[in-house]
This record gives sequence, C-alpha cells and structure tokens, in this order.
Amino acid sequence: MNKSQEYQNHLFRLATVLYADNNYDVKIGTVHKKIIESVLLECGKKEFSVNQIIDFCQKNYKIIFDENSILSVVNNQKGEEFHINRKSNDIYICLSEKRKLTLNTKINNKTIDYFISEFAKNNEGLTKNTNTKSIIYKFLYEVFNSNTKSFQKLIENKTIADVINLDSANYTEKEKEVINNFLFWDNSEKNKTIFDIASYALEYCMLTNNKSTSSIQLENLKNKVFYLDTNIIYRALGINGKDRENRTITFLKKFSESNEQLIISKSTDIEFKESIKNHIDRIKKYNSPRINSKLFLNQKITIQQDIYNFYHEWRTGKTNTSLELFEAYILNLYNSLVSEHKITVDYKAYYDSKDKNTKQTITEYSSSIYSFKNKEKFEVLGSSEVDAENIFLLEVLRKGKVANLFETKYFLISTDQGLRRWDYQRLNQTPIVLLPSQWLSILLRYVSRTEDDYKSFVSFLNLKNNEVIINNEKLQIVIAGISEMTTDLEDQRNLLSNLIENKFNDVIAENSTDDQIFDNSKKYAKTHLQRQVEEQNKQISEQNKTIENLSSSNIELKEGQNELSKKFDEHKKNTERQIQNVKNESNTENQKLADENKLLKEQLETIKRQRPVYIFITLILIIFVFFLLQIFFTDCEWNFIQKLVNYIDNYPSETTREWLRWLVNFGLGTALVFLIKDTYKRLKKK
Repeated sequence: MNKSQEYQNHLFRLATVLYADNNYDVKIGTVHKKIIESVLLECGKKEFSVNQIIDFCQKNYKIIFDENSILSVVNNQKGEEFHINRKSNDIYICLSEKRKLTLNTKINNKTIDYFISEFAKNNEGLTKNTNTKSIIYKFLYEVFNSNTKSFQKLIENKTIADVINLDSANYTEKEKEVINNFLFWDNSEKNKTIFDIASYALEYCMLTNNKSTSSIQLENLKNKVFYLDTNIIYRALGINGKDRENRTITFLKKFSESNEQLIISKSTDIEFKESIKNHIDRIKKYNSPRINSKLFLNQKITIQQDIYNFYHEWRTGKTNTSLELFEAYILNLYNSLVSEHKITVDYKAYYDSKDKNTKQTITEYSSSIYSFKNKEKFEVLGSSEVDAENIFLLEVLRKGKVANLFETKYFLISTDQGLRRWDYQRLNQTPIVLLPSQWLSILLRYVSRTEDDYKSFVSFLNLKNNEVIINNEKLQIVIAGISEMTTDLEDQRNLLSNLIENKFNDVIAENSTDDQIFDNSKKYAKTHLQRQVEEQNKQISEQNKTIENLSSSNIELKEGQNELSKKFDEHKKNTERQIQNVKNESNTENQKLADENKLLKEQLETIKRQRPVYIFITLILIIFVFFLLQIFFTDCEWNFIQKLVNYIDNYPSETTREWLRWLVNFGLGTALVFLIKDTYKRLKKK
C-alpha cells in the first residue's frame, strides 16, 4: 500500500469511527473526542501518550491537535470512556474496555474495505484484472476532497483557487463502470459508509477552520429558500429515468422536514415548458407510427436516459400516441410535482428586467457562463441566459447577506457541474449553486435518516459514462429513416444491430445534419434490403437449378426404380415358388414322421398292454402246479403243497377244515379264471 492509499485508508476508517453511533452532531468537542477514540482504536496499544496522539493525527489524518484540546476532552468526559495514567512526566490515555467493546461492536468490521471486498467477490466478471480497491479509493477520496473544498467555501467563505469536481475524464470507461456499479449496488450499509466518508469533509473543515467554528446547529440552517434548476425538475418527473426520479423525490421530501422552501423561478418555469415543447417538436419532425418503441428501448447500447426514452416508454401499449397528448401528460406531472411538494412557482418581479444595467449584467453573466463551460469542456445544459437570470435573481434576493452558509438564505439547487464551478470561482462570497449531494450531506445530519436517504445521496455521485456512441435524438432519427423503408420489426432490428456494430459510421458523419442522418438511414436501409432481396433471388435461382437437377435425377431414379421393381417381382416369384416347394417337401416329410410316430405309439401301446401277460401266464402255471401237486407226488418230501393240505386235513375242527379248503380252492380257482380271461383279451388285441 503506497503512502497516498495508506492516508486514504486511515481517513476512511476515521469516518467509520466518527459516525459509528449515528451521531452526526457537528460540535468541535464531540469531533475531538471521536478522533481521539479512533486513534486509540487504530494504534493497537493499550495506551498512547498525548504526544503520540498528536503525532498520529498529524501523520495519518493531516489534522493538527494541541495538548490542551486532547486533555480538555479526556478531563471533561461524562462517562468512563478514557483512562488516564501519568508517568515519566507524560500523560498516557487509553480507552476503557467497555468503550472499546462498544465501538468495535458498532463498527463490526464493516468498513469501506469490507464492502469493496464483497463487491469484488460478487462481480468477478466486472472486477477481473482491475485494482478495484485502488479505483474506489481514488473516487471516494475525490468525493471527500470535493466536499471539503465546497464546505470551505460555504462555511468559511474561503477563496478557492480550484474547485474539485467529480470529473469522469479522470477515469477510464472500465473504471467508471466499476465505480458506478459499486454506487448502484443495493446495499444500505455500504450507502451509509459512503455518506459517512463524504460527510467527514464537514468535520474536517471545522478542524482546519481558522475562525474556530464550534458547531453547526439545525436552527441555523432552517428557513432557507432553494430555487430548483430545470435539470432537477427533469429528474423529479422521471424524464431522466426511474431511478433518478425516485432518488430526487426522496431528496425533495427532506426540504419539508427541515422547514425549507422550494421555489421555481419564472425563468426556470418558462425554460422547462419551452424545452419540453422544443423536444416534442424535434421528436415530431422524425416521428412515425412505423417506429416500434420496443426497438428503441431494447437496444444493447449505452444511452443517456432522456425525453426520448420517456416518450417511448409512455407510448408503449397505447392506442392514441399523439405528441400533444404526451406534452399534456408531462405538464400534468409537472403540476402534480409542484402541488405535492408545495413548490412555489414564483412569477413575481424582483428587479426591472428592462433596466439597461440589469440587462448588461445578465448578458455578461450569460456570456461568461457559456464561455467558461466551453473552455472547461463542460456539457452546456439548458440556456446560459436562463442560468444568468437565476444567478442575478438570487443575488438580488440575498441583499448582500453572503458571508457564509448560516447568514445566506437563498440558493439554487442544480446538477450542472459547469455552472457550479463557474459560480464557485467568480466571487469571494457564499456560492449560489449547490449540488443535491452537498446539501444532503448537511441536511441528513439533522433530520430522520432512512435507507432511501442514503441511497439518494449516493445516486447523485455517479460518474457520467462518455462511451455513448449515439444520443437518443439521433437514434430516433436513424430508426425513423429505417422505418420508412420497412415496417417489419425483425428487419428493423437487424438493420439497427448492424449499424450499432459499425458505431453508426455508415449513416452519421462528424458534421451530419439531422436531415442528412435521416436520408442516410433510409439509403442504408434501402441498400441493405435490396441486397437482401438480391441474395434471396440468388438463393431462389440456385434452388430452382437444384430442383431441375433433382428432377432429372428423379427421372433416372424412376427408371432405375422400375427396373429394380421388375427384378424384385421376378425374385419374389422365384422365392415364393421355392418357399412353396420347401413347404410341400416339409409337409410330406411331416406326414411321414407323423405316420412313423403313430406306428411307434401303437407298438408302444401293444408292449404296454402285453407286458402283464407274461406275469399272468406265470401265475396261471403256478396255480396249475398248486392243484397238480395236490394230486401227484403227494408222498414226496419236497411237496410243500401237500404239506399245506395235510395241515388243513389234520385241523381239529371239521368246520374250520371245510372253510379253509373252500377258501384256498375257490380263491385260487377264481384267480385262475380271471387270469386266463385277461390274458386272452390282451393277446387277442393287436
């Protein structure tokens, strides 16, 4: 970290400590106390000597403290914030643990470094290959410096050799994109931190003020009268975009809270209404129902929000889009703004506009403003003559009471940086022109503060993006020229996209008039559409040739197809014949197999049927042998049948003997008859 960035880091951390408890009271004693607390927090030691505190402030904050100022703070403490220790003829001071804990809890490490780090993490694509911290540090330090110079002029009425503006020329387009995205990042704590850094300029002025201003009280800032410039009205009506409208309305609401009066001068009222009429006349010149508002609004190019965007947003979805109705709509918004915020449109004559000296003074102012803006390369916003009339009016109303911010009652609120710078440098008196962010940084200390208020303050700090390849008025003319040649939205979009890629070099030269741009756009559209038609005709011709070639090929294919069909039919017939022969042969073979199978089954049945016959014959023979052995070989030892008969015959009971004889002979005889019959049947079947 270089010395410059180290100083900025100390300064930003001091701002965090100063407003850690949301106390924005601008009293010198309170400021001294907070600075001592910041030193003791940053030093990292338990105690610091008075001389060490003085050295630290001078080196790191560029603030000169004396011993009495420090001792006055610590000796008159109401609580027990500081502990004092005297040793070696020196006085050492440290924060009480309770106070240190309270401060650390309120700071909660959410310094500007924390928010820059979080922003870089969440926007890696944007911040890649950039030193995000260095870029934002540089910008915030310029904000602080600009506010410091402004407050010195407002409070002390110092002669300032150079008023520091937030000049977008000091940054590359990439750096401006990083800064603006950081400012627009919707984070209320970040917004408050930026407000604190910018606001510290007021305390810094008090600490370095030779006139020893001890405090700034709200009562000294009440009952002031603020005239609104035309650019503030444009923002408040939403003509410069919805975000700016919301932030400006938030800003205007704060005036009623602080009992301050808002006025629109006769010159500004006339300028606003005439500027609206002039813009509408310019729109009317190149307006057409053929222009599609969606095409105008949805282009991916950087353009400033102005009345052309406002018109096309209003026009979208409406049946009646007459410019007279649009003008009435804007004037109705203007009247509502005046009524809602209790703004006075003042047509009272405070000076003789026909007086020769008055005319000469206003003319000189007008010429000086115009020359200054051109010399300093500021954008000329509105009429320099109206600016001169408003400046002269407020000088008359001030009646010489211009010593400082507290004595001066009348101011002009404007976003015109060129007019502000001209005003700050011309006289050694309290400036007339104030930026919205300047007054907010004072006002928000004494009225209720919301997240929207901090957001409103931050929104007034954004840098103007110079990478605008075309303004909305010329874009309207280009689209009008294109729409003369084609009403097809897709054709219009393609033509416009091509022009954007070439940065409109095909239709806009350095000194092109509006009519030339319109004619060039028509020619460009006509040329490209004709080229498209020629290309389409060429494609059609090629397609026709292709179709002819395909037709010839188709005939050949058909002939080949017929030949193939014939061969296929012959092949099909032969195949069918072969299949039928195979089927016939298969049927014969199948019949033969069926017959053989049937014969085998019959043989198997015969075998199954005749198999018991052998058993039956055997049994029949056994029964015959049984009966024969009862008659023959009765005396033989081996005749066991005869032994059975003798056993029955020798049985004691005659009845039993008869039953046994009958049972054996009848049973065997019956079995013999059954076996002979069954055997006969089985042998008889084939």
